[in-house]
Amino acid sequence: MSERYPEIEPYAHGMLDVGDGNLVYWEACGNPDGKPALLLHGGPGSGCIPGMRRYFDPVAYRIVLFDQRNCGRSRPHASDPAVSLAANTTQHLVADIELLRAHLGIERWLVFGGSWGGALALVTHYWGNDHFLADGVLLAEAGRLHPVPGMIIQGRLDLINLLGTPWLLAAAWPGSELQLIDDAGHGGSNALTSASVTATDRFAGQAGSRRG
Repeated sequence: MSERYPEIEPYAHGMLDVGDGNLVYWEACGNPDGKPALLLHGGPGSGCIPGMRRYFDPVAYRIVLFDQRNCGRSRPHASDPAVSLAANTTQHLVADIELLRAHLGIERWLVFGGSWGGALALVTHYWGNDHFLADGVLLAEAGRLHPVPGMIIQGRLDLINLLGTPWLLAAAWPGSELQLIDDAGHGGSNALTSASVTATDRFAGQAGSRRG
């Protein structure tokens, strides 16, 4: 059995004008009437790839992905030396997420992110104030996530996000659950992928029996 769901193609996609001369690429996959879920890629600046669609059951979820401003298929691209990144801040990215949510007519959605995308997912609950990413402040404010359930999946061998941070986050975030993956570093592993898919199945309220 594969750790992820089979490959799928988007049923809709587009370029959203988010201001400051930026067009953000977005796509929607899976079930248009399913549970809305937003996937946030890492980086900053890496962009989405097709395999990211496979973390969600396409029957249960309306899966939304987008390339954060100035990366991936969004325009203008940061690789152009003429492009200024002055309007590419955490606050701008969260504002883009809110514009996309409104554009798609979604009231609430599950938010899934890895690496930088995980940090961005947390900040979306604070309405994008940049100071929440200052040292220690995001953890100090994590108690505000009390009504929001969540899974924190962390590789024990991850030397970028050391174990102390997810432990502190889990302790500060009532309702969260920390799962440690023994064989995973920052680049992930089959076990970490499987745990991530199991988590999305859990939030969809099913056992994930439709995996290929």
